[in-house]
Formats: sequence, structure tokens, C-alpha cells
Amino acid sequence: MGDEKMKVRSLMKKGALVAAASGLLLIFGGPAHASSGWDYKGATDFYHAGVGYYTHDVYSTGGGLKVCVNSAATKKYAYDLFEHDQTGNDEYLTSVDGAGCYTFSNIGKYVDGDNGKAELYMFTYDSSAVSVQWWD
Repeated sequence: MGDEKMKVRSLMKKGALVAAASGLLLIFGGPAHASSGWDYKGATDFYHAGVGYYTHDVYSTGGGLKVCVNSAATKKYAYDLFEHDQTGNDEYLTSVDGAGCYTFSNIGKYVDGDNGKAELYMFTYDSSAVSVQWWD
């Protein structure tokens, strides 16, 4: 019984360290990028729908886009970036392999509609995908 308690305590400590490190990434992710000219748009969680996992739309004014994909997966999954069109013809922009931070350019050509913005979201088959942080 004593060994089991030690294992649980060890796992709890490791879990607390991971949670603390994740919190630090979220806290320091926004301001560090703001000083480099990026506007932090927030984070969107992945949700399950149909055959995969999606984020809600984030609005971009065009130019460059930076995303940081967060996942608990231990293998590399593809994460696809789409522009959401109200007509139902969503446009595929690009794909990245594995969680991490990525920068895209030329988002301006996807700006459309009455709001003058590109409505962007990510899609994946990664059931361990957690969230995406967005900068415009």
C-alpha cells in the first residue's frame, strides 16, 4: 500500500509541474509576441465534430498569422488551417505537422465578406489536441 501512495504522489507532483509549465507558457506567450508586432487574438479549444477536431473561428485582418498548437499527443499529427466561408466552401490554406508554433504569410488574400476579415480555424484528427493560440 505504501508503494502505491508513493507512485500516486510522484504522479501528482509531475502533473502539477506540467500544469504549472503550461500556465507559464500561456501567461508569457502573449506579451512576448506583442512586443514583436503580433496582436494576440486569444486561444481556442479543439472540439469534436463528425470525423475530427476543430477550433472555433478566429478573425484575421490579413498579412501574417502565427499559431501555437497545443496537444498531449506523443506522435506528430497534421493540423490543417482553413478559411471559413459562409457559402459552405471553406478554403484550405495549409497544413503543419505536429504541435508547436508556426507563422504563415499572405493571409490577406483570404479576407472576404462584410466584416473585411478572414475567418480562420484549424482541423485535425488528433484526439489529444487541446488548443490553438492565435496572433495576427
